[in-house]
Amino acid sequence: MYSQVNVQYFRWSGFGGSAIAKAGSPARLDQARARRMNRAESPFAISDSCKCRHCFDTAPRTGDYRVGRDQRLGMVVVVDKVLAEASIDKSRTGALKLSALVTAALTYGLVGLGSTVRVTESGMGCPSWPLCYGQLGPIFQLHPLLEESHRYLASLVTIAAILTLLLALRLPSSAATKKSAKLAVGLVLFQVLLGGLTVLARNAPWTVALHLITGLVFLAITTATAALAFLGDAFTGLSPISRRWGVLSLLSTLLLLFSGSLVVGSGAGAACPSWPVCFASASPRLVAVALFHRVVMGAAGLTIVVFLVKGWNGADGRWKIWARVTVLMVLVVAGIGAQVALSKSSPFWADIHLGAAAALWVLLVVEVITLKSTEASHAP
Repeated sequence: MYSQVNVQYFRWSGFGGSAIAKAGSPARLDQARARRMNRAESPFAISDSCKCRHCFDTAPRTGDYRVGRDQRLGMVVVVDKVLAEASIDKSRTGALKLSALVTAALTYGLVGLGSTVRVTESGMGCPSWPLCYGQLGPIFQLHPLLEESHRYLASLVTIAAILTLLLALRLPSSAATKKSAKLAVGLVLFQVLLGGLTVLARNAPWTVALHLITGLVFLAITTATAALAFLGDAFTGLSPISRRWGVLSLLSTLLLLFSGSLVVGSGAGAACPSWPVCFASASPRLVAVALFHRVVMGAAGLTIVVFLVKGWNGADGRWKIWARVTVLMVLVVAGIGAQVALSKSSPFWADIHLGAAAALWVLLVVEVITLKSTEASHAP
């Protein structure tokens, strides 16, 4: 609706008072100011015969702005000289938001499916790349089908990331959104090639680890792109607390996910069938790997809680709701991790464990980006 278009800046002062519409706020004036602006003494008086949409075509110009009346609302509205373009752009940005959100959701699904491939040892279900046994269609056997599905989904994610970038470049979006979308496309192309190298190297440990880390970073970037697309110009950069404790919590969580990958890859999950301490006579190396993962879990959880506590005072209500969800997810990840140990690394629980950890990763990325910088005074 025309009266909802945002303006960069407008100030009117005249008979009976003033009316101001600032950047980022709907350019709608209240009833009292509307009456004042429509009095004969006002330099911006509009005839009552002016009808809603056509009003904007015939209304007097005031510098770079045009003033008109919305008859349906009985309010004076102020719109800039590119009203039509702004109205269209506002509707088109919905496509960017949807595309970015779908890309992030598909990427989360890709990480989850990759986890299933890993815990079921289906990584070599297709020993060739990019085709599976030289054919394009699905092979209806468990391991090849899982690996093929992972590759098909990776293709969809690549297309979605490219589409998001094109929309970010063509439509009005913040510089941060454009940069994030560009980084996502570059990273997904690298990840696809790295996936091929992992297969050709027959799941060499270093390629598997690098593939996992790159996938998690890509998930963070697509999540950030979606968050930035919704924030738009409201994003003014990371807050001081996010730059310090937020980044630290992200790094500790990334280390947690990496150490979990080491547990799965080394078979250390079954080395400590008790939790949280380890009473086992298994290989000291495997016990050390399992205990290292648990120590990192404690450190990461503590870092996340410190970040959320420090950001609490300057945050809005929505951020606080998601902060509570994030803390709950930390407890869920720890609880599922305990079940993984007690079940001697059951593939079912191991798969759910990584899925929950990836969800925690997504929540944390959103919390870091959306914490407003207005709480700088509360920063340590």
